[in-house]
Amino acid sequence: RMAASCGVFFLMETAGIQDVIVNVTALSFILNLDEMIFSLFSHKAVQHIIEHMEPFKTRPGVQEAENHSMKRSVEEVERDKRRTCFECVFLPWRSVAVVLLSAVFIAEYYWKNCKRNARGGWVSIDGHTPLRPAYNAWALILPWVEGAE
Repeated sequence: RMAASCGVFFLMETAGIQDVIVNVTALSFILNLDEMIFSLFSHKAVQHIIEHMEPFKTRPGVQEAENHSMKRSVEEVERDKRRTCFECVFLPWRSVAVVLLSAVFIAEYYWKNCKRNARGGWVSIDGHTPLRPAYNAWALILPWVEGAE
């Protein structure tokens, strides 16, 4: 949550299109940092095992479907007929989740860092220097503790 929130804040505070491109590149580097660390510090045998793992199956595959009996196949068809629009199996749930989370983080940015102007548009609140010269380390883990601002 913190990386996504900071990433949205980082990109939304960028004024020019060239700076946005540079910041997107920097953000993608930060988000891929864990994979780079894994490839640098893990043993080659561990990397080989991870690369050759079979994917985790959550739904029956094609071969399993071919081995169904006629009775089981009829039951599957009847169950599919009773599905409602809310049980849509073809909806890309990950894409929906990404869009919803992006909307939440962008709304959070506007809520915390912008104000309405006289014409009804959103304007960034002026930035300021930190209130204290020292930063409370616990505020990194627990942002609601005193001294996080």
